[in-house]
Amino acid sequence: MPGAVAGRGGDYATLTFTMPTDRDVEITVSKIATPLKIENGLPVDSLGSYFGSPYDGWTYNSGVETKELNKAMTIEDWYTADLENNAVKWRITNNGILQNGIIRNSVTNNGTVKDVTCTSDFINNGEIISGVFSRYAKFGKQNPAVRWVTVNGGTVNGMTTAGVVGEQEVTITALDGFKCWSVAGDTDFTLTEEQKHTNPLTLKLNGEDKGTVILTAQSEEGYYPLNLTDGKVYSVTADGAKDKEITAARAGDTVILEADATLIPDGMVFDRWEITGNTELTGGFDASAEKTQFIMPNTGVTIRAMYRMADVEEPDVLGTVAVVATAGVGAAVLGWTGYQLGTELYLKTALPAGTAIPTNRAELALLVWNHAGKPAPAAVLPADATDTQKAIAWAVENDLLKAAKDNGETYVDTDSVSRVEVIRVWNKAQEK
Repeated sequence: MPGAVAGRGGDYATLTFTMPTDRDVEITVSKIATPLKIENGLPVDSLGSYFGSPYDGWTYNSGVETKELNKAMTIEDWYTADLENNAVKWRITNNGILQNGIIRNSVTNNGTVKDVTCTSDFINNGEIISGVFSRYAKFGKQNPAVRWVTVNGGTVNGMTTAGVVGEQEVTITALDGFKCWSVAGDTDFTLTEEQKHTNPLTLKLNGEDKGTVILTAQSEEGYYPLNLTDGKVYSVTADGAKDKEITAARAGDTVILEADATLIPDGMVFDRWEITGNTELTGGFDASAEKTQFIMPNTGVTIRAMYRMADVEEPDVLGTVAVVATAGVGAAVLGWTGYQLGTELYLKTALPAGTAIPTNRAELALLVWNHAGKPAPAAVLPADATDTQKAIAWAVENDLLKAAKDNGETYVDTDSVSRVEVIRVWNKAQEK
């Protein structure tokens, strides 16, 4: 129609024209899918808009324009969202087709997913054609065949444990100091000699094969793993400066340890480093310092940053910090603080009589699950699932424990928990 102008205003398409006086006008509206493009982790349409609309086939952040990450996207039931193998941090509600990408946030699938990696929560109300999913995925009524892969000393598509549905190519990556892979689990799964010495290792797996594959990264002689929670470890240059981030080190190497400030919970401040086991760190290690260093021992080190409320002042009492020095060896050992004593006394009062205070994720999940009467989790678990697996699945479903870290990796049963976290989870469980 001469002079007609098409446009768009918010969720509405507009057509402006002058109505002719000598004939009727018939207007036909058809949906035109707007290709989903990703720039700097954000979705954009052909006009460079951040928010999209139902007419585009997708809506980002409920139509509110923003440059912030970690927002939500809804995919319409008539649309195919192709992520083109990008990794995104959006919470996604999929009513159409979602394919070809890595989603490092929760996904609710009411449509179809294909060739995706979902590293966080995944709730399936639709159809899974293929994909790689975290161990906290809820596959729903479809209950597809799954082949589970666990990597000790490494990751599979960024996770320590993942389930493969359909035929998928996965990437197995080892920590620093890699020597070779060893295989356990299903006896019908093997690696060639070349694959055993390849890192990263690409494998084609099929969920129809079912079962479990366990790959363990063997380290070069003298290398030991660094298992960090809320912290990072760096190698040191010849002049003592911080070098690259590492996940394993040779015995005798000096390394730098730093708390990750971006992961400190709101309202809390760094308190100390907590070491799992009886490992003693030397070489200037200060357990109360956000940035410190130590000499790598001839064993693996598991350590995490602990926090306290920002408005809690630790009293200067005898025994707050005990510095132990022996001939030729210096080691800093953090003793009980007033804050620790307070949380311990609180928990001894709050928890059932005789209950040991949980020290890791598995113990905490079992505590609240047992106290709730051992309810069955909604997730479809293996027939031989242990009480620990049931407890953790239930705790995640009820928002008592988190399923995935901000970087997309899943937590493991042996991850240590602070007394602050025990208090938070216990109180929240009582509310439920």
